[in-house]
Amino acid sequence: MKYLFTGDLSQYSWSSARRRILVNMGKNVRSIDEKPYIDFFGKRFGHLQHKLGAGPCITAYNRALRKAAIQYHPDIIWVDKGSFVQSGTLRWIKQQTNATVINFNTDYLSNRKNYWRMHLNCLPVYDYYFTSNAFDVDYLRNRGVGEVIVLPLGYYAELFKNLPKLTAEEEARLGADVSFNGHWEPATEALVLQLVDRGLKLRVRGTSWHHMRNKDRLAGKVESIFLPSDEFVKCIMATKINLGINSTINRNQTSGRSCEIPAAGGFLLAQRTAEHESMYVEGKEAEFFNTVDDIVSKVEFYLAHEEKRKEIAANGRLRCLQSGTSFEEMMEKITRVVEARAKACHQAKTL
Repeated sequence: MKYLFTGDLSQYSWSSARRRILVNMGKNVRSIDEKPYIDFFGKRFGHLQHKLGAGPCITAYNRALRKAAIQYHPDIIWVDKGSFVQSGTLRWIKQQTNATVINFNTDYLSNRKNYWRMHLNCLPVYDYYFTSNAFDVDYLRNRGVGEVIVLPLGYYAELFKNLPKLTAEEEARLGADVSFNGHWEPATEALVLQLVDRGLKLRVRGTSWHHMRNKDRLAGKVESIFLPSDEFVKCIMATKINLGINSTINRNQTSGRSCEIPAAGGFLLAQRTAEHESMYVEGKEAEFFNTVDDIVSKVEFYLAHEEKRKEIAANGRLRCLQSGTSFEEMMEKITRVVEARAKACHQAKTL
């Protein structure tokens, strides 16, 4: 089976990680990276084209997809997110190659604040759509997707196989009593602000925090930075209590940190949701919170009870590694499904 894989393939993107897993599985993969095309004239112009749903960089990218499909003649087209793929491109490729066309996307699709114009037009072309958002299933089906399959937000197991031994310098530079690693959202900032006002020694790192509205009050607490994967893992390991705060904008019931924190051997204090409660046993493999008071009281308790904290972190890591939610395990499931369909299509065509 030949795969034509496209998405944001920059070094630390999860799309790039999924592509690497396919290659490591021994799959025959040809890739088209959207980034060099879309950002050819700079990120601002690329963002403008995203909003408009058109532009010369988008045209060049879609032309490259068509050319690769004709040269490579793939069995499966894997679109990872696919904000810049045009429906005409997918229809033309499908007609020319009879390929099975799939999408993998963890974003909240029916969120009107996102610019999904091109993506929505492509939905009827997809034979399979893999999403982590159960609340998008009906929306996707109503827009004509062939089959919708819900998968959990997982973790890239390759990052957590051999955890490093932290140096004293790394412990001091990256460590914290309590930390949150994740992007900025208004609701997240509001929660962080309440925790800081309650006196927690909190450290926040992640992207887009330059948008925060209370810069003076959060000065010295928040770092608007992108953490490379190795630093991200070390930050979790060096932190005594890691907060799992879900995205409000994306309506998430879990986050990537829901798996990544335990996978790194970190102590997870996560928002109480039905999905989190199905993943871990409270008080044994993780802890949950409903309110700011919950966070404060549990932080105070577990900072004072180090052995119990380490025991829960160790149990959480074991549970996570046995959960079947790694990208690698999910990719095995996905490829079995889509390759079975692709083979059936080939057999039908030869009859």
